[in-house]
Amino acid sequence: MSGNLSRADMWRQRYALRPYLKNASQLQVDQRVRDVMSNLMRLTEKGQIAPLPIGPDLEYWSELFTHLLEESGRRGGIPQNALKELQVVNATYPEKPKAVAALSSISIPSPGSCFVKFTKSQYAKEFVFRGKLRIAPASYYADPTLNQAIRDDELSVTAYFPRDEVKIEILDGKTGVSKGKITPTTDLKRCVRSSTDYYVWCVARSLDLRLFDDFESDACVIIKDKQRFLDLLKRKMGVHLVNWCFWNSAVNYFDPYLIGLKQDIDPYFSKHFRYWYQREHRFLWLPPETQSTPLCPIDIELGSLEDIVDYVQL
Repeated sequence: MSGNLSRADMWRQRYALRPYLKNASQLQVDQRVRDVMSNLMRLTEKGQIAPLPIGPDLEYWSELFTHLLEESGRRGGIPQNALKELQVVNATYPEKPKAVAALSSISIPSPGSCFVKFTKSQYAKEFVFRGKLRIAPASYYADPTLNQAIRDDELSVTAYFPRDEVKIEILDGKTGVSKGKITPTTDLKRCVRSSTDYYVWCVARSLDLRLFDDFESDACVIIKDKQRFLDLLKRKMGVHLVNWCFWNSAVNYFDPYLIGLKQDIDPYFSKHFRYWYQREHRFLWLPPETQSTPLCPIDIELGSLEDIVDYVQL
């Protein structure tokens, strides 16, 4: 590549060298347009919709959007259907978002230094003063009545691999001897699924203004002492879930079209990059034996959390 090429030109050339979306269906390309555009947007303190700040994140998503423009150009442009159901950031300008005034009453923690639970005020108060929360099974989040920021298949993850880069070996049914390799007619779909239902509780790792609207929340609880909260949660759930395995970690977001064929993805801490802007951290309990039927939610109380949290209501 020439040193005189702009970033956009380099991104176009990269896609031309490996057009990984060329065999994807139009529905898949349309959904990817929505996913990338949603992650490119943010809500400013003035209430305006703006692109991400200059930096690696903006460059990453901008390159993916450029690839989509290239692929859509081959197909006659981005159709209007691609913009349907876009997870739109709600602008409030010229008014500031309500969250700006509400958050002015506390010291804003740096990203990653706290856990943030976006919720309804009635549940937030119970969480602060009684430590009351509900731990839902992973199967719950596939409920079609949930809003699209929350709804997801938490029991499986799916990735795609360009058919031109995959060879399928055909084995003789009787001898097991290879009969040669063929190129599949469609992109290869790889689905990794949990063998069991499990429990999961999720929080954000930063105070992003757009998350109040995305999660349909009028309050949030900022957990300042992460270790203290973790100890309380682990101890209380241990009473309900004897011999279950407990983990907690930041979620790993993956691109379903740009993950390596042999790269590990798991259905527990890996999520589609559609949800990248949420910066999720999750607490997860796996059963000692496979659960053959969906689990039921567990309601717990940790006791007052007033000394380790901040509470904000819009």
